[in-house]
Amino acid sequence: MINNFWELAKVVVPGAKVILTCRTEHFPEAQEGRALLNAELQASIANLTGETPQFEVLELEKFNDEQIRQVLSFQAHPDTVEIVMENPQLLDLARRPVLTELILEALPDIEAGKPVDMSRVYLYAVRRKMERDIKAERTFTSLADKMYFLCELAWEMLSNDQMSINYRLFPDRIRRLFGSFVQEQTDLDHWQYDMMGQTMLIRNANGDYTPAHRSLLEFFIAYKFAAELGALADDFTQLVQAQSYLDANAPPIDYTWSGYFERQLDQTGCSIPLPPLRKFIGEPLEKLRVTFGRSQLTKVVIDLMLGMVGDNEALIKVIQVTRGKGEDEVGYVGGNTVTLTLKVDKSALECKDFSHAVIQGADFTNTSLRNVNFAGANLTACVFTKMLGMVASVTFSPDGRFIAMGDSDGMVYLYQADTGTQFLICEGHASWVNSVAFSPDGQILASASNDHTIKFWNLSTGKCFQSLLGHTEWLRSVTFSPDSQILASSSYDKTVKLWNVRSGECLKTLQGHTDKVISTFFCPNKPVLASGSCDQTVRLWDINNGKCIQILQGHTNFVISVAFSPNSKLIASGCGDGTVRLWEAISGKYIKVLSGHTNRVKSIAFSPDSKILASASYDETIKLWDVIGGECLKTLYGHNNRILSVIFNPRGDLLASASFDKTVKLWDITTGKCIKTLQGHISALWSIAFSPDGQTIISSGRDEAIKVWDVETGKCQKTLKGRPYENMNITGVKGLTETEITTLKALGAVEDN
Repeated sequence: MINNFWELAKVVVPGAKVILTCRTEHFPEAQEGRALLNAELQASIANLTGETPQFEVLELEKFNDEQIRQVLSFQAHPDTVEIVMENPQLLDLARRPVLTELILEALPDIEAGKPVDMSRVYLYAVRRKMERDIKAERTFTSLADKMYFLCELAWEMLSNDQMSINYRLFPDRIRRLFGSFVQEQTDLDHWQYDMMGQTMLIRNANGDYTPAHRSLLEFFIAYKFAAELGALADDFTQLVQAQSYLDANAPPIDYTWSGYFERQLDQTGCSIPLPPLRKFIGEPLEKLRVTFGRSQLTKVVIDLMLGMVGDNEALIKVIQVTRGKGEDEVGYVGGNTVTLTLKVDKSALECKDFSHAVIQGADFTNTSLRNVNFAGANLTACVFTKMLGMVASVTFSPDGRFIAMGDSDGMVYLYQADTGTQFLICEGHASWVNSVAFSPDGQILASASNDHTIKFWNLSTGKCFQSLLGHTEWLRSVTFSPDSQILASSSYDKTVKLWNVRSGECLKTLQGHTDKVISTFFCPNKPVLASGSCDQTVRLWDINNGKCIQILQGHTNFVISVAFSPNSKLIASGCGDGTVRLWEAISGKYIKVLSGHTNRVKSIAFSPDSKILASASYDETIKLWDVIGGECLKTLYGHNNRILSVIFNPRGDLLASASFDKTVKLWDITTGKCIKTLQGHISALWSIAFSPDGQTIISSGRDEAIKVWDVETGKCQKTLKGRPYENMNITGVKGLTETEITTLKALGAVEDN
C-alpha cells in the first residue's frame, strides 16, 4: 500500500495539493488502519532529504444539522427539508453526503408513511429512477428484467474487480442472462438500447458504463444475495413482481432468483407466460457457493442486507444445509449466513442444532449462543467475544433497565439489569474506555477513550452514530447537561469541550487550564460547568458563551474531583493534597477547607439533601462532613487499602465505597457503621453505582467482571463477564485454537450434551 501511495505521488507536480478519497468502510478496522497508514507514510519519508511529498491522513466529518439543511435547500422545497430534519432516521442517513440525493428521490414514499432505513431509501430511489426511465423512453423490458440485469452486472463488476463495462460487451451479457428470448438481432438491439439507457449507469467518452455511485452497485449485490438466500422481504420482492409475459390467471408461485428470469419459448418462438412471483426461495448450495459464499461479506453489503431480510428462518435453513459438507462445497455460505442472521437478530441461533455444519469466518460477537449445538461443526476463522478487559467505568441507565460499562480493550457493553443478559457490544474505540454516561433522558450512551474520541451509541443497535473528534490527548470523563442537550468532555490536552448532543458539533472549547483536566460537573439548575485540573484549580464556565466565570484557587496539588451540591448552592473539590474545599456556587467565593485526610482525596459525593459531603481517600478512610459548619461528623474505618469511589444511595441513608482491597462496603449514614461488606471480586475495585431505586449496586475493576449486588441482603445476584454462551455445545468442533476453546468454556460453553 505504501508503494502505491508513492506511485501516486510521482504524478503530483511541485506545489500541488492532492486529496485521495477512500470510504471508511474500506478500512475493516478503521481507526487502527488509518493510524497505521498514517504512521507508515510518515516513516517512509522520515529519512529523506530535500522536498518530498508530505502525506497526512484525514477523516472527513459527517454533515451536521446545519450542513444537511443547507445541502437539501439547494434541491428541495422548504417543507420537504423540514420532513427530513424532523425524522431522526432520515437525519442520520443524511449525514452521509452520498445519500442526500437518494433521500430526495425517496421522499414521496417516505411522505406516504412507508418504513425508513438505509436499504429502503435505496429501494424507493431505485424504483422511482427505473419508473422514470420507463416513462421517458419506449421500453422493451420490465422493471424485473432491469433489476435482474443491474444486479447481475453489479455482481460481475465487483467479483471481477472491474468497475466498468464497455457498450460492446452488452449484447453478450444480455444473451447470457436472458437466453433464447433475445436471439433475434432486432430484439437484442432493443434490449441493449433499453439496458444502456439506465440513469443509474454513467457512460464516458469511450463508451464505458459504470454505476452512478459505487453504493448503488453494492445495493444491487445485496438485493441479489437476499433473493438468492430466499429471505427477501415482501416490499423488496414487489419491485420485481412487475414482470413481462405473466399469466395473470395463474396463482403466484415461488421461484429461485435465477429460475424466475429463465424464459421458455413455444414452438412459434413466443414466450410462454409465467405464473406470477409470490416469493423467492433459496438457491441450491452449489449456486450459493460461487456468489454469496465466494468470500466474506463486506460491512457495506451486510448493512444493506439487514433491511432486506424478511425471513430469518430461511437463513437458518441455509446454515443447516451446510451440515456434513466439505469446505470446498460450502465456502463462506455458512459463515456469511450466520453473520447476517445474527446482525438481524442477535439471539436468532439460540437452541438451534448446527452440529457438523460448515461455518467459516462467522462473526459471533454481540450475540447469544445459549444452548446452540455446534458439535462436530467447522468453525474455522470464526470470531468469538473474549472475556471482559479491566472495567474502568460502570453505570445504570436513568430508568434502571440497563447497565453500561467500558473496558480496557476499548469495548462498551450493555446488559439487561434484571436478567444480567449482555445484549449489546459497542465496538469502535481503539483504546481504553475511561468513562461511560447515559444522557438524563436515557436516549444516548456516551463513551470517552484514550484514543482521543468520544462516541455516541444507539441503544437499539449498539451502533456508533457519532464519533466526536477534536481532543488531542486521552479523554478522562464525559458528562451530560441536565437537559441532555450538551455533553462536556475533559481531557489530558488541558481543555474541556462542549458538544451539541443532537448534531455532534463542538460548540465550545474551554481553554485556560494549564494542565490535565480530570473532572467536570454540570450545575443542576444553572448553565454553569465546573472543571478540576492538575493545575491545582477549579474553573467555572458559562456554557452559553464558553467564557470562564471564576478561577477557584487555593489547592496545593492536583484537583481530582469536583461536584455541585444537588441544591446548586455549593461546589466541593477533592485534592491530591488530602483536603476538600467548599465554595459558593454562584460567586465562587471560598468558604472552608475540610482537613483531616492524610493522603489524596480520590472521590467526593454530596448527599441528596445537600447537607452532608462524603470524601474517600487513599488513607483508607471515608469522612462525612457537615457542609454548613464544615465539621467532620464521622470517620469511617474498615477498608485496608486505598478507596477509589464513594456514592450515596438515592434516599441518602446509605453510602457505598469501593476499594483496592477488593471489597464494596455499605455504611449507615446515621451511625457511621459498616452494615455490609460485599466480597467476591478478586482484584482492585474502581467504580460503583446505585440503581435508581437504590435496591441494587454494581461494582467493577481490575478483575474483568461486573458484580451485581442486592443492597438489602448483600448477596451477589449476578457476575457479568463476556458473552452469554451458556450450554453452547463445542464437542469435537474443528478450526478453533486451544485458547479460543478455553475462553468459550470460561464463558459457559460445554463439551458434552
